[in-house]
Amino acid sequence: REPLFADWRVRDALILAFNFEFINDTLTGGQSPRIASFFSNSPLGMVPGTAAEGRVADLLAPFAADLVPGTIEGYALPVSDGTEANRDNIRAALDQLSAAGWTVGEDGVLRNAAGEAFAFEILLQNGASENTTITDIYVQALTRLGIQATVSAVDPAQFTERVQALDFDMTYYRVGLSLSPGNEQYLYFGS
Repeated sequence: REPLFADWRVRDALILAFNFEFINDTLTGGQSPRIASFFSNSPLGMVPGTAAEGRVADLLAPFAADLVPGTIEGYALPVSDGTEANRDNIRAALDQLSAAGWTVGEDGVLRNAAGEAFAFEILLQNGASENTTITDIYVQALTRLGIQATVSAVDPAQFTERVQALDFDMTYYRVGLSLSPGNEQYLYFGS
């Protein structure tokens, strides 16, 4: 919904910069599995790298020209080498940002053709120490790309109000779902 994130290549670059393997190893010793779908670890979940088939492929086919690469042919989240530097993914992120019209200037700031800096806010709730740690590691990676990400930690009431009003650029959001689709899907994904 934010114009800054409208280009899929920008979103892809942000995913490439998120160094899950390093964060997971740092916080849990590598014990947490990566969640690749709203329905991970169930028959309803996306199987990483698997092409759409059957009715799903039929439904997507008329829109193939407008879909993000990987939608039909299969997508898997990027995997880093597990080091803090994450050089291959950072290089790939810079390539995606460049393709989307963003370049790092002499001042080390990522800018578009109009000279506007790539800057956004990450909204967190006070007291969410694990989320803060994850975000701090992510912001360091974004800084290496020339992105100016600021973190705002607010009290729970303000956090809820801002999230409900969509008054944020990026935030942490956890969705708890059961195996059988029902009311929670309607509440999370309905209007």
